[in-house]
Amino acid sequence: MLVTYFLQGEPGESPDQPNAFRLKVSAPILFSQFLKVFPPLQSDPRAKFHFRFRAVDKACGYVWVDVTKLDEEVPLFKGNIYAKILRTDSLHACQRFTRLKRKKALDQGLEGAQAALKARHLQRNQEDAVSQEAAKRHQQQQQQQEQEQKEQQKQPKAQQQQQKQAASIVEPAASTNETEGILFDFDSSVEAVDAFAPTKGEPKNSVNAKDSIGSPPAPEQPVAPAPVELNRAELVAKRAAQVEENVQRALEEKHERDDMLQKESDGMETARAQHDLTLTEWAFDASKKKRNVRTLLTTMQKVLWTGSKWKEIGLGDVLQAKQVKLRYRKAMLVVHPDRLAGESPETRFIAKRVFEAINEQYQEFLKAESPES
Repeated sequence: MLVTYFLQGEPGESPDQPNAFRLKVSAPILFSQFLKVFPPLQSDPRAKFHFRFRAVDKACGYVWVDVTKLDEEVPLFKGNIYAKILRTDSLHACQRFTRLKRKKALDQGLEGAQAALKARHLQRNQEDAVSQEAAKRHQQQQQQQEQEQKEQQKQPKAQQQQQKQAASIVEPAASTNETEGILFDFDSSVEAVDAFAPTKGEPKNSVNAKDSIGSPPAPEQPVAPAPVELNRAELVAKRAAQVEENVQRALEEKHERDDMLQKESDGMETARAQHDLTLTEWAFDASKKKRNVRTLLTTMQKVLWTGSKWKEIGLGDVLQAKQVKLRYRKAMLVVHPDRLAGESPETRFIAKRVFEAINEQYQEFLKAESPES
């Protein structure tokens, strides 16, 4: 059975170019069975949709029927299922498209629509993660406040117990003072001074020394910060600005690479026009035959750039095979392209041509030295 559908109001969706998939379930088909195999729900199970199915009507040919209950049967039309679907959890993000904009979105093809859908899912997951983190932080703050309130409620009881213990310590001392007062004949005109009475200028409700013996002052409780409300529009705008910044940075890097490649190409063309004829005459004789490796090594100083570390040699330095191998290795240390990566295009052009010519003729020299191999 073929199921044909399109999503209303979504970019790239149109009744003229609907989506389709095969449903291997025999009729009648329940709405719950249809939802289990519906492709958009497979990629995003949290999405919410409103479904309308085409049903046969004798008067009009067909009508659109809303199906909302899981145990309802899905209407069939000519043996297949036709549906138009509206996504209800992203109505605020829907945009109205003119015919020109819709045509542009359809021209992007299936890959553009899938990329847009993945980007929207990624953005929604990031926003959900931020909101969940804020809710978790707010819940932790509430739990901390409740715990602090419980500790404050328990604290007065502990203070009362400490005050009773302090009173029990002070009272025996007072009784001993009364018995010992007989031994001391104080003047009755002198008023007794209470060591624990508040002095002049001290407020009556201040904590006296007696209370401070058994009950230390309560520490100040930290004030929990107010929960921060997230602004969805601000997060979306920040994300869009970051994407735009990344795009601009990538474009600048691409322009820099293109400029470097263009300069490299221009430098190589300039070096080719200036040194191509000289290098060709050095590598070939008058009859257009390639010169042997001994001739190339003894005349290499004529075509090298100024400041090269090559020392001129004569034919007497390359008569034996061992001498040729030694001079070849020294030449490769001077003109090998890997050792000149940071030099100018002119230097690298000359070194590349000299390296190719000497290396090719050296391979011919090795074959001539060992014909059996």
